[in-house]
Amino acid sequence: MIRLKSIVSDPDWLPKAVNFLFAVIAFLSVGFSFLNPWYALPYVSGVDHAWGTHDSIYTIYFKVALVAVTLGFVWWGYWMRRRIQSYGAMMLRYGLCCLVLILWFPTWLTVRDADVIGDGAWLQQQHDTLTWLGGDIYRAHAERSVELGTGVNAQDPPERLAVYRPPIGSLGIHRINDWLWWLGYGPAFTQFVGKGWFYAVAGYALGCICLCGFYWRRSVLGARHLFRQLVILLFFLFLCVGCISVAVVGCARCAMVKSEASTARGDYQQARDHLRKAIRYMPSLGCDSGVIRQLGYFDVQLDEADSDVALLYQVFWFEQQGYYGRARKLVSRLAERKGEMNRECGRELTRHQLRIAVNYINSGRYQLAILHLDQILEHDGNALQACFHQQLMALQTDDVGRNRQMNSRLRAIYQGVKSKNKRGVMAASWWMLAQGEMKAGNEVEAWEARKKSKGQ
Repeated sequence: MIRLKSIVSDPDWLPKAVNFLFAVIAFLSVGFSFLNPWYALPYVSGVDHAWGTHDSIYTIYFKVALVAVTLGFVWWGYWMRRRIQSYGAMMLRYGLCCLVLILWFPTWLTVRDADVIGDGAWLQQQHDTLTWLGGDIYRAHAERSVELGTGVNAQDPPERLAVYRPPIGSLGIHRINDWLWWLGYGPAFTQFVGKGWFYAVAGYALGCICLCGFYWRRSVLGARHLFRQLVILLFFLFLCVGCISVAVVGCARCAMVKSEASTARGDYQQARDHLRKAIRYMPSLGCDSGVIRQLGYFDVQLDEADSDVALLYQVFWFEQQGYYGRARKLVSRLAERKGEMNRECGRELTRHQLRIAVNYINSGRYQLAILHLDQILEHDGNALQACFHQQLMALQTDDVGRNRQMNSRLRAIYQGVKSKNKRGVMAASWWMLAQGEMKAGNEVEAWEARKKSKGQ
């Protein structure tokens, strides 16, 4: 009772209580960050249509690193317990180290984890193709036919897929947007960043703010001196992290410049070696369609025309020259061994298959389009465009069962997409389902789907 009176009589008891409350929230946020994914790429299995999310292996590495940093500071505090004047100052330094480490995570994910970030870039590009002003959704409204209520003119995927633009040419300040992407803060990360990463950032940042507030109320002069030390520490940490990240980009650029020079001299073996070296520095470069074609070109020139990248380059060359029949035959040949390809080549093959299916849709050969779309969806659960076009084909061929299946699959994928314009895709999907149910004579189901297309 006496202690309670002393607390109430303290003129700063309310700020201290609020500060303590936020400190508890910060601690809980850090705990939640270890229980939630830091990257949540939505995924629908092509076999059993099960929905889930993919996280990066680097999430585990960084969580282990945070535990290691924590144990390191605990050991340091115990070992130096007689010399440390304030454990709060030590905890502030610990919080800043962890915060910088967490902010470094997007760089490692974007640059190093080619499979996961490549799938993220592919899913993001498909969403953009569906929703931009010249995409499938807007053109469906502009070219709406009277009977079906939706356009039939499907859009090709872009010729090139990349996580970011290659670090070639000048790397000056005028390329600030590219630098943001090379450092990991591009749409392939920000679109699918998980709650765990936000919890970690918020937890450590809020914890540091609470400690700063505690020291400020305790002694303004002492807090200012401590803050100056913390600013120096923060500058040093960001300098170390920045130098490592910039060095990786610079090394990749040097290797690509050497590859270009060797190509100009006709030394394709050395050019390929330098390009592969650039990919070792930045593995996600291997997701770039242009890099894949360049590797294929080198393989063709070095009489290795049966490699996956060489065959993909030949498909691209046939399409550019107008030999579409030969390109389709080669795509069919590659599709037979798609399961044996690495993720980068398999993703690029999917894009070629989708381009062929779109051509069949626009030329009215619906059964051939359905066949190719089925092949895509069998191996690629995140093929948004294939799923959307397959629903359109189900509407055209009066297959209400497949129409419902594709609507369900689109809804599953879009659970993990944060962009608000996904509502346009889902509205179009519900509209196609409503039309299919109406044609099948299911008036109640058609009315329910129509209401959902309006967001009701």
